[in-house]
Amino acid sequence: MLNPKLITIGKLKLAYELSQIDVDGLYKELLPDNVYPLVLWETAYNEHWLWSLKSNAQCYGIDIPQFPDTSPLPEKYFTYFIHSHSINSFFDELRIKTKIDALERGIDYIIECTYGIENFPFEEEKKDLFASLHEEERLIQNWQRKSGPLVIHFMESTNYGFISNLLFDSVAVDKRLSIKFFSDYTLKQEVKGITFALVESIIKSPKHETPQKQTTASPSTGSRKNIERIKATHQVCEELAIELLQERQLFENDRNTWKPNLLRSNGKTNWDIFTTEAMTRLGDKPHRVAAREVWEKIPGDLKHNGRMPEQ
Repeated sequence: MLNPKLITIGKLKLAYELSQIDVDGLYKELLPDNVYPLVLWETAYNEHWLWSLKSNAQCYGIDIPQFPDTSPLPEKYFTYFIHSHSINSFFDELRIKTKIDALERGIDYIIECTYGIENFPFEEEKKDLFASLHEEERLIQNWQRKSGPLVIHFMESTNYGFISNLLFDSVAVDKRLSIKFFSDYTLKQEVKGITFALVESIIKSPKHETPQKQTTASPSTGSRKNIERIKATHQVCEELAIELLQERQLFENDRNTWKPNLLRSNGKTNWDIFTTEAMTRLGDKPHRVAAREVWEKIPGDLKHNGRMPEQ
């Protein structure tokens, strides 16, 4: 189960009836050291999915999908689009490469840790998805296959939009620091891990804990002008990352109406295109280290190494 020192965003929303603005404010306070976006998913991967993936890899000769990057977030705001793309791509592989029973157990584990037993707001969508996936698994074409992943036949098996919502609510944060942050809010209801007694004891605690802070720049580059350049680079590059994901979606949906901007004809971009566009928007060269931090967070299937093909 989840470390008792942590609490999920889903449970905080239930306990305090928080808005998205409230959650974003908490992220700004706790990032980068006290926010853990994929901790529940990584546990589900190791305890529920990996054994099944290994079994299917032996039976059907398929590769085992690697868990998404879990390196610390350098940003002071949550990169929703990047994380959503990453986990949706990961789930897209899981649903055709693992046993559906194992996949469902892992999702149920994440749901229970995120909301409790009876508070999942997308229960019907989840039931429809797994009913369809179980049916896919029982089809004679899949049951008798000798190699390769599960072959998808039904549209219902591709309808897993709730996964992004589950991801955002399953983000874990430091429990004590979160309760301190919401000390001016009224606890509306108890949830597993947060009681009225606990909240009262933390708020009244004489020791006021604050998140660890990282310096934005090293002492050798810590001038005010350089710090502003780093912040500006981060902001512009994050905007570019979001636009890349949006353009890739357009590219995949209808290539006839897609107009190239950041992507090229292979549906990818590269470092030169990314930094050139950042320089155009900034009116100056981007801070290389700051730009590289954002670039490393962009999913690998959007990036092309080397020169790009001509349009």
